[in-house]
Amino acid sequence: MATAVAIVLSSRGDEEAPTRSAASPSRTGSAAASEPVRFAEPPSACGLITADQAERLVPSFASRADAADDHSTGLPKSECWWSVADPGTRGGPALSVTLIADRSTAAARARFQEDRRTAAPLRTPDPERPFRDISGLGDEAYGSDRLSDEAEAAVVFRLGNLTAEIEYQAEGRAIGSLRENALQAARWVEAALKRQG
Repeated sequence: MATAVAIVLSSRGDEEAPTRSAASPSRTGSAAASEPVRFAEPPSACGLITADQAERLVPSFASRADAADDHSTGLPKSECWWSVADPGTRGGPALSVTLIADRSTAAARARFQEDRRTAAPLRTPDPERPFRDISGLGDEAYGSDRLSDEAEAAVVFRLGNLTAEIEYQAEGRAIGSLRENALQAARWVEAALKRQG
């Protein structure tokens, strides 16, 4: 999931990376490459979750943002983390959102499918790495969980040439609750992206 976009909620300030608008359609040779490019760069991940929404998932949160190229792909990336503001609180809820903009929809689709293959467990079902496809979110989406140590639920979806990864964790909560919160945050992100793009 390193190439996916993730949403992380943190309680360390309200910094936001600058919002960027969609690019004009790409017109390179093939039909796949001529699909419109909705996002020249990813929008500010922190700007996709409102303060009220963040408070519902991470009470008394602080947030922090980062906008830099992804170290493994060189593609433009925007991230935001929300976590409990009190530094003395361990195991509190945390949310992250990561957005990566590919240069074309075809490239995003291929990278998403490769990430999906990597995230899917070799044996199905795998009780330590639950995996599921998610319908009705973006152009395509899946969810995966980590159940060892600190449980975490992740939702990854693609919308045009943009991939988003949303991760949610909270110590002591059932995995079903973590999944619901990660999916809710993903739906908020999708709605905000559709309004922008």
